[in-house]
Amino acid sequence: KKQLRVELAMEELEKGMLLDHSMEGIWMKAGFTSKTSFFVSFKEETGMTPLEYVKLVVEETKSE
Repeated sequence: KKQLRVELAMEELEKGMLLDHSMEGIWMKAGFTSKTSFFVSFKEETGMTPLEYVKLVVEETKSE
């Protein structure tokens, strides 16, 4: 269940949702009840913070 919520947040981040919404909006949409639980779960599942993930996605997009 937690993994699915993290995957949903990752998809939203990949689509550029941060351009129109806050990180809070993303974790709430993914079903997390607090910033802390979102950040901890995200890091457990991906090995990086949500912002590190966004930077990685941006860098990969630039190199394509």
